[in-house]
Amino acid sequence: QLQGKDPTVIPVNKLGIPTYNELVLVANSDTLDDKSEDIRLFLDALERGTKAAVADPAGATKDILDAGKGLDPQTTAAEVRKTLPLLLPHGTGHPYGYMDPAQWQKFAQFFANNGEIKALPQIGDVLTNALLPGTKKP
Repeated sequence: QLQGKDPTVIPVNKLGIPTYNELVLVANSDTLDDKSEDIRLFLDALERGTKAAVADPAGATKDILDAGKGLDPQTTAAEVRKTLPLLLPHGTGHPYGYMDPAQWQKFAQFFANNGEIKALPQIGDVLTNALLPGTKKP
């Protein structure tokens, strides 16, 4: 839009692909076991940083521009403005970073049905919300 173009955004679910989380952090089970407290602290810091960016989009834009040399200020400001509203849960009752196992099951099934994965995983074996901010420690 900043370049005078009229982009068309088509959500993937309108194309027959199940919706999925786009910000995904990946760790193996050993790391989750051995460094669970570090991961919990990282996720808490990520939530605090996200909330700070939402509270001060101009400050967040400045920080990004300071860290990312060569970025276009106008484009970066537009990206921040469009992205920030998507980063926090809205009325879901779930903690920051929550991923819906049922949603991931549909996504995995889609991949299996289309030959992208050989076997359908048990979602509980590949996804956890146990370390998210506000969740109780086991």
